[in-house]
Amino acid sequence: MKSQWKNLHMMYEDLEKTKPYYMRGINEYLTQEQAIGIVFDEYPEFGQVWTAYQEIMKAMHNKDLSGFEDIITHYTIMGNDMDSAISTFAKDIRNSNSITSNYSNGRVEGMNHKIKQLKRNSCGYKNMAHLLWRIRQIF
Repeated sequence: MKSQWKNLHMMYEDLEKTKPYYMRGINEYLTQEQAIGIVFDEYPEFGQVWTAYQEIMKAMHNKDLSGFEDIITHYTIMGNDMDSAISTFAKDIRNSNSITSNYSNGRVEGMNHKIKQLKRNSCGYKNMAHLLWRIRQIF
């Protein structure tokens, strides 16, 4: 399933349930839903984590703050990495403006990434004016 990792990040509603695809690694024709079912049969604990992930993503996508709070407060600890993510959400549950707001800092983060990539690729600039000039060329 290593080559099919994108299926695990998709929303369940978006998975292909009727048309089979050839799955490398499994060497069979399966639908995306069947492939994920194979993983859950082999690792049932992963199925529980994936279900919690799906519920969180659905609440965020629908901008449902009360549903999100219910998921976080009723989560049962399973002893894996999802527990730390849920505890982080639980600490900041009152500051969850990103769920209800239409605003995002994605554009600013994208600009920061481009600037950092420029600095890495150039191995530094001797003159700050040259760096600023190059940043202005990007944007």
